[in-house]
Amino acid sequence: MRIIRNLAALAAIASLGGCATGQGLMTDLGFGGAAAESRGSSNVQAVWRDEVRVTVEGQVTLVAADPNQCHLLTVPGEDPYALVGTLGGVMEGERVEVTGQLAAWSTCDTYRTLRINRIRRLQPVS
Repeated sequence: MRIIRNLAALAAIASLGGCATGQGLMTDLGFGGAAAESRGSSNVQAVWRDEVRVTVEGQVTLVAADPNQCHLLTVPGEDPYALVGTLGGVMEGERVEVTGQLAAWSTCDTYRTLRINRIRRLQPVS
């Protein structure tokens, strides 16, 4: 019985193939070519949970210059989010609202990972 479960797990993993990882992920995000390396988060791998779309507000506390790192969004009272995708000119320290899909798995350290589908600057807190 144990062998059958292991075979089923292996079959499930094998069926993923390049599903939302590696170069496929970069295409999904609109990255590609040499210019992508200057954007950060371009070499991150993830498996996206397309059925889970969230919107969170927080402060961008790290804009990744290294394409192997993720941007970081700090949300008051919660664990931080790793952000994958383009920030659209948002700088470190800015408050934003981000909408996107959560990852079931990613190479963004141990943070929850959120793919940026939409990012909007918020007014600074007075």
